[in-house]
Amino acid sequence: MRKKRLIGLIGVTFATMIFCSVFLSGCGFSGDSDDNNIHYQPQEHPFTVSAPYIISLGNIIKWDACKNADEYLIFQDNVKILTTSETQIEIEDASVDHTYTVIARNIENNVESEKSNIALVSKSFGFDQKEILELDPQNIGTYYTIAPSIRKVVCKSEEQMVVESNFIIHDREHDLFFELENVTIRSMEKAVITTRDGTYSRADQNWNLIFEVAGKCGVIGMDQTFVPAQPSDNTEKRGSNGLSGTDAIIAPTVVVRGSGEFTVSGGNGGAGGRGANSTTWATNYYGDGGNGGVGGDGIVSQFFVLQMETDGVVYVSNGRGGARGAPGVNGSILTGPWSTSDYNEHYGIAGKDGTALRGSVITLGGTLYD
Repeated sequence: MRKKRLIGLIGVTFATMIFCSVFLSGCGFSGDSDDNNIHYQPQEHPFTVSAPYIISLGNIIKWDACKNADEYLIFQDNVKILTTSETQIEIEDASVDHTYTVIARNIENNVESEKSNIALVSKSFGFDQKEILELDPQNIGTYYTIAPSIRKVVCKSEEQMVVESNFIIHDREHDLFFELENVTIRSMEKAVITTRDGTYSRADQNWNLIFEVAGKCGVIGMDQTFVPAQPSDNTEKRGSNGLSGTDAIIAPTVVVRGSGEFTVSGGNGGAGGRGANSTTWATNYYGDGGNGGVGGDGIVSQFFVLQMETDGVVYVSNGRGGARGAPGVNGSILTGPWSTSDYNEHYGIAGKDGTALRGSVITLGGTLYD
């Protein structure tokens, strides 16, 4: 009986060994006869080229370099027009809209990526009259809503002029052109030129705001000069905070073309208000000073493209933060002596300065001072 059991046990063990050997070899493993270690045999992966994501910046098509790519095939309206090793191209101005796509390619392996997303390059001339909003700077309105059907805003003067107005741009898919000549636009309220909800991400707003300037032009945010009223005496109330200066331009991409000078500046923040006074026999303390208002930003965008002629200059600056408000007068003979030593600690906080230019800068021509 013991011999039969032993022979049976050997048979089972031998069968098990064969099964494991077949199983492991089928899974890509192999045994090493020298040290009996098991090694994984890696599987080969196909060679691929990543697809580009492209954006239009006026008449510029731009993308990041793609993994394993040597060159890029450019398609206009699904027709191949160009092959380049660069990661951006400049499109000639056109009187019609065009769509563009890009395919990345590896030359050695002759492997192409999938086609990119579609980028729209809007026409830059040949607009219908109904697509143009022409403004008389001598009789300009204080507030304009720019509908998607408007493709160009024109405001020109033979002499230098400063006008006050605001422009709210509704959601759109085509670029919006602003043609300015010898005109500077100051804000009446809020940002001078802005998207409807103040967003500027290209993921949400896939279009460009393109300025074509001649002479001396500008977009200037509003300075806050309002002085908050001081609270009533003996109320211990702190002063009101100063108002924030307005931003000048908010758009997903801002492009500046042309010649001459273009000045963009955020408005200055307002000063903080003074705190409540304490009077002679009051048992109350004086109030703290209010905080200064935040300075406005010059340009708020994801991309800023400087595409001016050689002599073109753009000046971009931020608004300054408002001054801190002072505490109220320390006039009480009852509470005053106890609070004189820390009086200076009850001033408000000065407002923060704005930012001159938010976003990535691409310089193709002209000079930028910020």
